[in-house]
Amino acid sequence: LCSYSQNKDTVIIHKNYTSFYSFKLKAPKFVKYELYKGGGDCKRNNFHFTTGGIHRSKIATSSDYYLSNFDKSHLANSEDFAYDCELDELTFRYYNCFPNYKELNRNTWKKDENLIRKMSQTDSLIIFVGGFYGDKTIGNGVSVPITCFKMVYSLKTHQFIYSYIFTNDKNPIKIKTDPNTLIAKIANKYYIDIRNFLR
Repeated sequence: LCSYSQNKDTVIIHKNYTSFYSFKLKAPKFVKYELYKGGGDCKRNNFHFTTGGIHRSKIATSSDYYLSNFDKSHLANSEDFAYDCELDELTFRYYNCFPNYKELNRNTWKKDENLIRKMSQTDSLIIFVGGFYGDKTIGNGVSVPITCFKMVYSLKTHQFIYSYIFTNDKNPIKIKTDPNTLIAKIANKYYIDIRNFLR
């Protein structure tokens, strides 16, 4: 773990993704990962979300989701790393997860995961997935994003080729967003310029 911002936030670096995690939210602000030719045959039936070593008082647990009617939604998608079961299992961490309405997670969100994975078959991608939060929580103070976002940067063209915001509700809407506008919103909310993580 690498801490910053007076221990209110933590950067968690794995082999396959980096989580910018908020102790206050008990959820990730966003996750960044790279992908090329994502997908594979790894079976995830026996994988379960864990705290990944963060104290239970500072992160979600399964009891927070119990009877909440919210899905545990991956930010770095597990199926993207199904070519390597170790990497796939690492996506099952609560710092790579936030509460999504099933109407979003099982429909538009999943379709976009499949779309981005298809894009990765012909291009190396840098992917940012995160959320903007309000006052809604589940369980013991786990924040629920009001909106979620996904941005995809192409290492072939060195441009953002995908930039969308999704409303996290029972009637989710996918909204195409200018990349610079979304970058500015992330910077304004989280004091992080994601352009520093491009190459």
